Amino acid sequence: MQIPNAAIRSQTHASSSRSFHRPRRHTISDKFTFYRTIPSLQEYVLIHQDRPHVVHHRKQDSGWLLTDVTSIDASLVLDSCDVEIPLRQIYRQVDWLFAD
Repeated sequence: MQIPNAAIRSQTHASSSRSFHRPRRHTISDKFTFYRTIPSLQEYVLIHQDRPHVVHHRKQDSGWLLTDVTSIDASLVLDSCDVEIPLRQIYRQVDWLFAD
């Protein structure tokens, strides 16, 4: 797999991807380990689909900084492209179904 000159990589994280009953596939950790080998990659974003939760990894000189964005009223800041995205915009077409 080649991703030439990628600065940002994002993916959606589904609850079903955490299942313990299916054969082993590439985990999110495996993928992030691979993505970190891409020299141009500056940010990695994981978007949860079942609740307002974005995990943002930002490359720094000392390593990767992880930030959890969990408030629907917060914003995701992508420094590598100078963009700020409100979580309300990311989740604008999601019907929240919270089960008790």
